[in-house]
Amino acid sequence: MPNVEKISVALTPEMAALVRNAVESGEYASSSEVIREALREWKQKRLRQLQNVEKLIAKPQLDLTEEEKLAKLNKLFGAWKNQPDLTEIFAEIDQQRHVYQGRSLDSIDNQDKG
Repeated sequence: MPNVEKISVALTPEMAALVRNAVESGEYASSSEVIREALREWKQKRLRQLQNVEKLIAKPQLDLTEEEKLAKLNKLFGAWKNQPDLTEIFAEIDQQRHVYQGRSLDSIDNQDKG
């Protein structure tokens, strides 16, 4: 095996038992092998998540109502409970950003002209 670095990892008793059982069953030669495979799978999962986000960003913008936009945000990032209306928050942030940069903006949907 090429360069390796030894580290100590704390696992719950259940996780440690899973690792031990995988080795004892002969499925893996060592605990390190189990952890390395788990990390490879975790890395692949993270890459798939990133690709999904990139696909969402690359999709053409649709004409959505404010409610549809909020529903999409809630689906992607989870609903914020007991918080002010997100649409109002985003509109205020957008207004402040444009005022700070010396521009005027009527709504969050307007395209920046300058």
